[in-house]
Amino acid sequence: MTTGTITIDADVLAVRSVLADIMTYPLWTNGMSDIEVVEWEGDLPRRARFSVSGGPIQDRVELVYSWADGHVSWSLAHGVAVTGMNGKYEWVAEGERTKVTYELEISLAMSLPGFIKRAAEKTIVSTALEGLKKRVESLR
Repeated sequence: MTTGTITIDADVLAVRSVLADIMTYPLWTNGMSDIEVVEWEGDLPRRARFSVSGGPIQDRVELVYSWADGHVSWSLAHGVAVTGMNGKYEWVAEGERTKVTYELEISLAMSLPGFIKRAAEKTIVSTALEGLKKRVESLR
């Protein structure tokens, strides 16, 4: 599991709002496109399909999301090249700012050395956190 943390100059509601708007993820994170929410739980996505691409990996995956106070987690329901994807965003208020932690673990059908897999996860996590920060702060 790879973990990263960032502090965003916005309140938790602004952070949660951007995270809940899955359709806009391609605007602030790399490697995601063709997003389709296939099941909603109120105004929150419960299941979503999207295309992922990065390096030699290209796949159409389906994730199942679980929303709670202070976090959203997800797990892979279907993928071919991606055989496992578990992740979580946690957010905590720090005054008028929000501390966000992102955890991610990905398994692939192809065999990769552990250090390459961890480096790829680290890149995904750090890029997503920076993109989230930029997106949330631009909407203030």
